[in-house]
Amino acid sequence: MTPSGEERAFGGECAYRACIPSKTLIRPPEARKEAKRVQGKSTSPDLKDIFDYRDSMIRNLDDSAEIESYEEKGARVVKSEGYLSGSGRVEVNGEELEAENIVVATGSAPNMLPVEGIEDVPV
Repeated sequence: MTPSGEERAFGGECAYRACIPSKTLIRPPEARKEAKRVQGKSTSPDLKDIFDYRDSMIRNLDDSAEIESYEEKGARVVKSEGYLSGSGRVEVNGEELEAENIVVATGSAPNMLPVEGIEDVPV
């Protein structure tokens, strides 16, 4: 099974592989188009700068600072499969964890439309 974004990096697919990186790649061409309307402005794209900015926005796919930030606030971050084993209890990797508040981030999977040939289209 291919790991979802939630299993790869704390914060999930949007922060590291979907929404944020795609928006950082979409905005420079939009701004370039607008800059063409301004006299004296250079509109040549610098792809290295664009990709460097994207990589900084997604923390170079490194979630360690994000996890550390949550842990400093008192959270315990466990990136693994587990199950609810009772009220206020979760079992993960053979260890039973207890807490007053538990957040279960299940991730998601896309719903494929019943369109002939869609399985051949990368989505």
